[in-house]
Amino acid sequence: MTYAAVLAQYQGTQTVNQLRTHLLAKVWPGNPPNLSIQPDAQMATPGAVSAQYDSNSHTIKVRHEAHATDKDILDNVLWEVCNALNPKIAQAAALPKTEPVGNVGAANCAAEYDTMKAYVQDLATIFAGGAVAGFPNLVAGQHDLPTMALRQINTWLATYQPIYAAFNVPAGQVFAPVALNALLPLPAVVPVPAGAGAAPVPAEQVAVIQFGTTMHNPGADQTREDWYLAHLTSQQLYAYERVRGWTPLDLANYLKAIPGFNAVVPNLTTNAIYSRYRGIWMKADTDRRYRCYLFMEMVDALNHSHGGLVPPLYALDPAVAPVARREAARGVVSRYQLRDMTRLVPLRDWLASDVALLHQANVELGALTPGATVNLATIK
Repeated sequence: MTYAAVLAQYQGTQTVNQLRTHLLAKVWPGNPPNLSIQPDAQMATPGAVSAQYDSNSHTIKVRHEAHATDKDILDNVLWEVCNALNPKIAQAAALPKTEPVGNVGAANCAAEYDTMKAYVQDLATIFAGGAVAGFPNLVAGQHDLPTMALRQINTWLATYQPIYAAFNVPAGQVFAPVALNALLPLPAVVPVPAGAGAAPVPAEQVAVIQFGTTMHNPGADQTREDWYLAHLTSQQLYAYERVRGWTPLDLANYLKAIPGFNAVVPNLTTNAIYSRYRGIWMKADTDRRYRCYLFMEMVDALNHSHGGLVPPLYALDPAVAPVARREAARGVVSRYQLRDMTRLVPLRDWLASDVALLHQANVELGALTPGATVNLATIK
C-alpha cells in the first residue's frame, strides 16, 4: 500500500489524528516513501516499536509489538519521515568505504542530529502551537504524548536548548540548517561558549557532540540481532555498523587507504597478521557478527607489530571492544546451539587461541543453559 493509504488507516484519538494529518501534509520533493507497518511476534518488550528508513529503496519499515499504540507507531513514522527528508542523511551515506570510520561516525551523528531537530520542530507544530516555547506545558501533562515524543521533548528542554542559550543563539536561528562541511570535523574539545554575540556553528558542534556521545537506543530489544544499539553511543554505532557491513575486499581497500600504510606493508596479502584475520573473516562467510571484533583484533595486532600503523581515526573506539566481543560470542553460541558445526569448524582455532572470546561465548551459553560451556572438541 502507498504512504497515504497506510496512514489513512490510522484514525482514533486526537493525538493519532493530529499525527496522521501532519504526516499526510508533508511536502515531498519527489515521491513519498514506501511505507510498511507490520506486527513482529519476536519483539519481547510490550508496546515496543522499531522503525527504519532505507534510503536505497526509499522505504520506511516499521515493526511493532502486538500491544503497541497507534500514537507510538505514527510517532516512529514521523521520525523516519524526518530522516527521509534530511539531505545530510544521503550525504553521510555517500561517504566512500575508505573514509576513516571516525569521520563516518561524526558525519552520521551530524546528519541524524538534523533529523532530531526536524522532528522536534514537527512536535512543536503538531502539539505546541508551532513553537518550542509551548513544550513546558506539554510535559506538564496537558497532552496525550507518544512515548518517544515525550522523551525527546524532555531531552530537548534539558539538554539541547541550554546549549544554544549558552552560545547566545537566538531562538529563531536554532533550527536554521548548518552545512555538513561547516560542522566537520567536530572539535576534539568542546569549545567554551562565546559569551558575546551569537555563535551558531560552535553551538551546533557542541550539540552534535552531545548527541553523538549519548547511547543510541537504550531500549533496544536485547533478544534481536541489533541488541548492540543499546550499548553504543551514536558515534560509536555508525562506525561500528560501517565495519560490520564490509566485505573482505572493503577491508583490504580500507587498510590500503590509510596514510603511510602501504609504505610499511607494501604487499598486504603476504602480511601474516592481515592474512590470519582475513582468513577467519572469509571463513565466517556472510555472518556479520564476527567482523567488528576481528577488525579490532587485527588493528591491535598491526599497531603492536608496526608501531601505531593504524591511527585512532581509522580504528573503532576501544570502548566498543566488549560489545564487539560479545556480538562475536553470541554468533558462536547461536551456531553451537543449532549444532551448525560446518559454520563453526573454520572458527575453532580462533576460539581456541582467543581466551577472552571463548570465555564470553561460555558466559552467553551459560545464560541460556545454566552450566553449559562450548566444548571445542565437539566442533568438527
